[in-house]
Amino acid sequence: MTIFIIGAGFTGMQLAKMLVLERNKVVLIDNDAERVRNASDVTPR
Repeated sequence: MTIFIIGAGFTGMQLAKMLVLERNKVVLIDNDAERVRNASDVTPR
């Protein structure tokens, strides 16, 4: 399943991590490119 999350703040990041661990595809959207870049560095593998 593909899930879109608007906002890469604390809550958005925690939600994204949980959903990725459940093997969902997550698309994170934020106005701050640095936040999105940091989010891609911390995704579980």
